[in-house]
Amino acid sequence: MPLPQKSPAAAAGTQNYWNLLKTSKLAAPAATISLTPLTAYDNYWAEYYIAGYAVADWPKFQFNGDAAANYALTYAETNPGGGLSGNKVTGSTFIYAGNAGAQVTAGYGNMYVGNPLATEKHGTIFAATQSTAAGAANAPALDLFAFKWANTVAKISRIDLLTNGGNNFLAGTWLSVYGA
Repeated sequence: MPLPQKSPAAAAGTQNYWNLLKTSKLAAPAATISLTPLTAYDNYWAEYYIAGYAVADWPKFQFNGDAAANYALTYAETNPGGGLSGNKVTGSTFIYAGNAGAQVTAGYGNMYVGNPLATEKHGTIFAATQSTAAGAANAPALDLFAFKWANTVAKISRIDLLTNGGNNFLAGTWLSVYGA
């Protein structure tokens, strides 16, 4: 992969830089942020911040508008009492993008996904949910995901960040996508 540097003004195809392709920040509550069309790159990096939810929910990703059971993932998440638990999910209609338990608190994350032509897309997500209590004694929740999107021979040209239950993200939620 190219070096992890951001370059908002670099030309398409420039090596060694992540080029900002699109960004969107919600001015009002909404259930989806869609970034399309995306310039075809071999790798994408999506940064996201969730300001919170109108009703308890959690985030998910989909590619190219595909809502069929074409995703699979393995995840590990922190437990309330400490430690990690995890599982595999196959035949899913989405990729979890954060805490898989309904929440109203803010969170943030990074998704990296390879975008080769004519083959499955594989990637990782690192996400954290802010603690609901202040102070150093209350750690944020951590979620780690390895995933694939199996129903494609085309490059990713659209990335959607959605709420799982159709509730709204709060205003201030944003998604940025870089390509390299």
